[in-house]
Amino acid sequence: MPIRDDARANSTGRGANWTRRSVCAGAVASLLQPAGSAITAHAASPAGWTAVPDRSTISLGGLRYEAECGADPIAIQRGAKDVIRFTMVPGNGWSKDDPKASERTELDGWPSAISTKRPAWCAWSLHYEPGAWSTSDWCILQQMFQVGGSPIVHVLKSDGMLHWVAADTAGTGGAFPVRHKMKLEQGKWLNFIETYKFDPVGGQGYWKCWLNGLQVLDFKGALGTKGATHCFPKFGIYRGVLRPWDGIDVKTLINPVTESISVRYCNMRFGVEDLSKLITEPEPIPQWQPW
Repeated sequence: MPIRDDARANSTGRGANWTRRSVCAGAVASLLQPAGSAITAHAASPAGWTAVPDRSTISLGGLRYEAECGADPIAIQRGAKDVIRFTMVPGNGWSKDDPKASERTELDGWPSAISTKRPAWCAWSLHYEPGAWSTSDWCILQQMFQVGGSPIVHVLKSDGMLHWVAADTAGTGGAFPVRHKMKLEQGKWLNFIETYKFDPVGGQGYWKCWLNGLQVLDFKGALGTKGATHCFPKFGIYRGVLRPWDGIDVKTLINPVTESISVRYCNMRFGVEDLSKLITEPEPIPQWQPW
């Protein structure tokens, strides 16, 4: 899972010389040429849901986010109690992405970035809605982005396994080892609490994760990218547009994903404040809102 620059900061307020980097399918994805998907705008949102258009900004839990999504208003919807519903419709990707490689519908937390010199905390609840399963070779459902570096990501594979992945900064040649993995269940709320200390050189970094009150990850060692300056979360769906090739010659493969998937998030928190109290006392999940 190589890393590449995909856009450079501009006058939208990201700050001079910030480089925004994203996980992508790298050289393999660049060889794939999926057929285009026509986008059909969906009907008006059900009562109680409000569309969050591309490039608009919203505040959640005291933090600001910018939307990165396609034109169809179903992409990002805000419901009661700040529940956010992301729907990835084939072909309704963000305009900044290469439609032959990837597509996304995300909230980008760059306006609330903090320095990587300080330990960071992040919390969120996630619900993958019942329905179509992801057939993408990779589908990222949360990122801890580093400005000038490689993100820490939670990657859903087509076999239903969710992977905790971070670039190995200990000199192993650009590998992206899996720190933890588990089967992701549809139709179930999952409460994540994570904390990170970035230390790519000294080896005193850490990445800890609690899932529904149980610690599932306690990594200690080199973490982060040398030269990275700030970090911030991204929530939503970012996926490769191709299904697993399973050894087939990628130069001739044309096999785009066809399913639409929806994931809900709530109780998103991020910053330097210690969020460990949420491990045993999680914020309540809002009442289910029909779609």
